[in-house]
Order: sequence, then C-alpha cells, then structure tokens
Amino acid sequence: MYYTATPLPDELLSSWLIRSSILNGTDPLGFADGLWFNQRIWTKDLDRHLSTDQIMQLKKNTNLSFEQIENMTLEPIYKALVHPHTVNPKKSWEYIIPTGIRNRTATNGLHFCPMCLQEPNPYMKKQWRLSWNCICEKHHILLQLACSKCGHCFAPHLIAYTDTDFSRCQYCQSSLIRGKMIPVSKSVLNLQSFLNRTIKERQIPPHTYPIIDENAADLFATARGLMLFFRDLIHAKIFQPHAEYLFKEIGYHYEPVKREDDSRQLSIDALSSEKRHQLLDMVSHLLYFSLSDIVAILREADISKQLFMRSIKLHSPTLSHIANSLKERKRTANKEILRTYSDFQPRPKEEVELLMDEIRKYL
Repeated sequence: MYYTATPLPDELLSSWLIRSSILNGTDPLGFADGLWFNQRIWTKDLDRHLSTDQIMQLKKNTNLSFEQIENMTLEPIYKALVHPHTVNPKKSWEYIIPTGIRNRTATNGLHFCPMCLQEPNPYMKKQWRLSWNCICEKHHILLQLACSKCGHCFAPHLIAYTDTDFSRCQYCQSSLIRGKMIPVSKSVLNLQSFLNRTIKERQIPPHTYPIIDENAADLFATARGLMLFFRDLIHAKIFQPHAEYLFKEIGYHYEPVKREDDSRQLSIDALSSEKRHQLLDMVSHLLYFSLSDIVAILREADISKQLFMRSIKLHSPTLSHIANSLKERKRTANKEILRTYSDFQPRPKEEVELLMDEIRKYL
C-alpha cells in the first residue's frame, strides 16, 4: 500500500494523485503507471470519470474508500445535472470544461487561480473544471488557463518530485503568477456562487433571482440556455436587429472579447474564462429584473417565441414560461403557385392505329 494524501475540500482526483506521488518520492506519471499498470492514465480525462475496475485498483493500493475516490471525480456533479442514463464517458459532458490531451500534453481543461497556487498547501479544485466557474471565489480574480510567457496550458501532472512548485510553468519554468489579473463582475461572482451552492447543497438555496425552477437540473438548464441565447445575440446575424435595444434595456455595455471570433463554433464549456465571464455577466444583468419585466423587455425587443427557443434548445420551467409569454412569429402566407396548361390535342386516328399494331405484337 502506498502513502497517500488526505483529500482536501473540493479537490480533484488528479490533484490528489499528484500530492500522493510526492509523498511516495516519485513523479505523478510514474506513480499513476504503477497504480494502474501502464494504462497511460494521464492521456485520459481521469478527473471526469474512472471505471469501476480503475477505482477498485486504486482502492486496493490506498487507504481511500470507493466513495471517496469517486467523489473526487466530476461524475457525481454531472449526474446531479442530467438524467443518469445519459452519462457516457466517451462523449463530451455539458457543464464540464473539456480537456485536450495529446501525448500527455494538456491543450485545454484545467484552469487555475494564480493566488491559490501561492498558498502553503496548493491543490487543484473541482470548481476549476466546471464551466460556470470563471472566477476564484476566494481571491475574486478571473481564472487562467495557460502560462503568459510560453502559452502552454497549466500542467501540474508534469512536475518532478524534486521540484514541487505548482506556481511555475512546467514547460518554460516561468512564474504562473505573473499573468494579467483581469477584474471581475460582482454580479457574476454572486451568480456563480449561487450555482455552486446549489451543487453543494443538492437543492436550490434561498435567492432573489426571478426563476421558478425547483431542482438543480432545471436551474442549470435555465442558466445555460440564457448563456446560449446571449451568445447568439452577439454572433448570429438574425439577432443583430434586436441586440442593441436589449442591451440598452438591461443596462449592459457590450464590448467584443478579443480572439473569440470562433466562439459560436465552440461549445459553451470550451470557451475561455473571459468569454464565459462575459456571457454570465449578460445573464446576471437580465436576472436583475423580475420575470414579467424580462418578458416585457424581450417582447419590446421584438424577440418572438421561435427566435428565443431557436438558440436555447433547452427546457426548464423558467425558460418555458418566458418562451410561452412571447409573441408567436407570424407565418407568411404561402405564395400562390401558378400553373400553366397547354391545350390537349388528340393524336390522329392513323397514328394511334400504328402504335396499337406495335403493342399487339407483345400481347
């Protein structure tokens, strides 16, 4: 049995493996290969899901229970937001920031708070992989993804046991705390904290938001649906006539996020923390109003039920209430189909008899 670290609050499985490898005097790559017999576990998204066999193998070699191991993955959180039968580890998961891994090199996925990495006992948190989290709730700064010098993604699994400094880039050794500290919106922080409390308490806590949802799955569908709506509002041409009025009415000043021209092609979960922060800021501005006021604003912006649901494609009591309160799009009458007819002229009798003679040969 190996020496293992005690799991910390909200700690990711990968973070726990890294800290445990240090306790055993080895590096994370070798430690994981020893636990799972060269399964190249770091080429997979182990924070999202482990098979029963993989959990049992880890349980056999550590002092953790099956439940403790599973709870360090993101699967229990995901199951609280979707119907259990839809959980497929081979497909992308909504609400979970996807990882890009190529030969154990991360190309997306784990964001980080530079100030958290400076603490005496730094570790990686599950919140950093949840797409509605773009702010560190402790230090109130925007989460970062990569080294500001070389551009490589945060890759703590590449540390050596002889140098366990999480605050340095594992590719160029530059300090990760030199990145630009982008200011954040208090309303986004409040909305993010509200969503996190819902996950932690497994029920919607007391709130002032104009929602009529009664469970976590519906609440998150509402939040995600509104993010999708605002993304289309700023990117889809069909929404352009409505955007200026809507932003003016909710008191939001829109400025495009640089280097996000392809954001409409990406999933919400794969967007940068800055872009997700912007969409959540739009949502929080809208949710400042009452449900009836939201409907009135959308109606005045001439957004129909069909247009509203076109981008959302999700269902919740709140979204359904808004959609059903909007105007139905007027259907244009089908244009009259004009048909032309030519006068029918019968063939001469002689020509018909000749044709019949040909047919009779086969009768």
